[in-house]
Amino acid sequence: MHHELELYTDGAAVAAAAADHVVDAAAAAVAERGQFHFAVSGGHTPWEMFAVLAERDLPWEQVVIYQVDERVAPEGDPDRNLAHLTTALAGAPASVVPMPVEDPDVDRGASLYAQRLPERFDLVGVAGETHALEYRTRRDGRPWTNWVEADNGDPVYAGGADLVQVRSRGVPISGVLHYV
Repeated sequence: MHHELELYTDGAAVAAAAADHVVDAAAAAVAERGQFHFAVSGGHTPWEMFAVLAERDLPWEQVVIYQVDERVAPEGDPDRNLAHLTTALAGAPASVVPMPVEDPDVDRGASLYAQRLPERFDLVGVAGETHALEYRTRRDGRPWTNWVEADNGDPVYAGGADLVQVRSRGVPISGVLHYV
């Protein structure tokens, strides 16, 4: 297994490439298991990707989307990732499993959410923008790859890893890492 690093010039290019990858992963999962379990984070890159995906031919009735992160805010609050996800999907008939952050007992809400998670995800996407970010990957117990810098704000793509380490060089970070 080899690792691939893809650099894109802007968020639209990342969104289109990510959408292509999701279409392929969804088709394979539905053909093999009858459903596609997709965990996705918040941030602008996934919203752009879902806007692209909403126009693509996907087996939407077999797509189940799980939130990876969410802000504790009332339903419909514009700061909620769910609000943006729903808007970006533009009516695509996927099942969305929202995090129950409205529950006054957040620990209970987290426990209830955990019970709804599948035994395995077909794809986990974590996205945002990179700022002074370095990461390295490992697969099948092999040695870690060298640290890769992504400090110019360009999104990055790391495929084929079953473990990823991310570190900051002293400033707050968020990263675009699509786990394959």
